[in-house]
Amino acid sequence: MINNAISLQSVANLPKEIFKQNSELSEKLMKMAIEEKVTAQVSPQRLLDIYC
Repeated sequence: MINNAISLQSVANLPKEIFKQNSELSEKLMKMAIEEKVTAQVSPQRLLDIYC
């Protein structure tokens, strides 16, 4: 019975976990896209200055 309760709780939390992972992936992809655009416009030495 306890295993069933744990399984139901895990399934109930799936939408929240999926949303969280999707949000994190979207954030990483956005950062990569921004970095790619910045890198194309700025020299590598200047890019280091921005991050440091």
